[in-house]
Amino acid sequence: MVHWCQSQQGSAVDSPAPRQAALRAVGGQDRWAWPHGVAPPVRAGKLPPMPISRCPQPADFAHALAGVQQAGSGALFLFFGSEDAQTGQSWCPDCVTADPVLRAACARLRPDLVLHECPVGMRSDWKNRPEHPYRTHPVARVARIPTLLLIENGCERGRLVEGDCARADQVAAFLTGARPVPVVAS
Repeated sequence: MVHWCQSQQGSAVDSPAPRQAALRAVGGQDRWAWPHGVAPPVRAGKLPPMPISRCPQPADFAHALAGVQQAGSGALFLFFGSEDAQTGQSWCPDCVTADPVLRAACARLRPDLVLHECPVGMRSDWKNRPEHPYRTHPVARVARIPTLLLIENGCERGRLVEGDCARADQVAAFLTGARPVPVVAS
């Protein structure tokens, strides 16, 4: 199921409308006409709608990825630690830090792509488990979380991993195709 959301500034709303029709209906504009990296105008300070799809299992990820590759289209895949039932937050502190940065940037800079949420499971399912399906998948090859994987024209264009996912400048550069600024240790 695809959810259309206003990210942090609005509430999630389920939409049975097809993806393109729903995007055109927002503000009466066809979002597909906007060039890569250029956000459409936003009214009243709200972030543009961003389609989000949850892939609760690796098989769901594989199905979504196959659809994107077969269509030769693009998508974002976000791999992160699953939410703890007691706290409601991911068990992964890097994921908790990066989540608001990633979601705001994806909604603002790439509302044309579906963001596929791919939880890796609980800590015991992920840590020290080289056989985890996301670690062994030939495209995902996730070694650390959070990982944001960008697929364009059916092929991997790049990925952001761990600390880079929490840096707004790195995320923006990654999503718009700009050259990222190197971090210099002092």
